[in-house]
Amino acid sequence: RMPSTLSDLTTEMVKSRDTIVNQIVQTFREIIGWHRKSFSFVVRPVEQEILAPHYYQTISLYRKDYAQADAKLEVKLSEFATLMPAHLGVKKHLWLVPSQESTEEHIQAPYHSAVIQLKKLRNADTPWDKLCILKDTVSAIHSSVLEYYHHYEGEIVVDDITIGAEELLPLLMYIVIQSRFKLLESEC
Repeated sequence: RMPSTLSDLTTEMVKSRDTIVNQIVQTFREIIGWHRKSFSFVVRPVEQEILAPHYYQTISLYRKDYAQADAKLEVKLSEFATLMPAHLGVKKHLWLVPSQESTEEHIQAPYHSAVIQLKKLRNADTPWDKLCILKDTVSAIHSSVLEYYHHYEGEIVVDDITIGAEELLPLLMYIVIQSRFKLLESEC
């Protein structure tokens, strides 16, 4: 039976992936006592074989269904293009803007590496790959803060620099804006 809607198609593909992954995990668990954490070692290759071949067909349907949302996002991204972390309520110690005394000729925008990570989402063709990119984006936020303080402040105490949920959300908003990733609605 052919799925009649995008939702049905997605559900069928994910159901197939889950069935195969669970069978593989169960087999390995019986053979070598595999732990549940090993699930991730199976998901990616299975998604590559089941979901990736249908990605372009599926994403075109998602883009069609989310065309209005993507268009609205594109307008908002262009409206907010000049915003800096300070404008989004990010606490001052996470702005990552060098002082006026800095003698460096070229200074990259704050969280540039995180923006680069998020842009990779365009090339991901499985849910697992997309999740990994989102995880890497959050890791790049943390690395950006550590690199900034190491470069401009010298020695740092990592425990003194925390990024909680209340700081992370506006930082992610800034990174989405800077990425200018206008198809975020349909991609995720």
